[in-house]
Amino acid sequence: MIGLCLKHRVTYTHTEETGAQDDYGDPTLSETSHSEERCFYDLPKRKEFLKNESNEIGVDAILYLLPDTKMAVGDKVTLVKDKYGATISNLLMRVIDIIRAADENKVHHFEARLAKI
Repeated sequence: MIGLCLKHRVTYTHTEETGAQDDYGDPTLSETSHSEERCFYDLPKRKEFLKNESNEIGVDAILYLLPDTKMAVGDKVTLVKDKYGATISNLLMRVIDIIRAADENKVHHFEARLAKI
């Protein structure tokens, strides 16, 4: 029943390749805006870092999301509000990692790690 705990709302932009290429041979991208997606916005209890091939990226916030949310790594989060419409965060952040919390039967929720841009 994670849905009962998701008392915040997030606005984000999802970017994906269209399958076509531009005049320079680069893939063309399509952006889709999503607003009012249910979530719970939280700050890490201690500073977390995610390592990739070349550096470490600090985790500035965590979003807990329903399992059917279309958010993906690379998406941009622009706004988080509480259920009454008050702004919690208007920092521009990028999704740097998504963890799927699941048991043997199903995915319960997603945890999206965010870094300020």
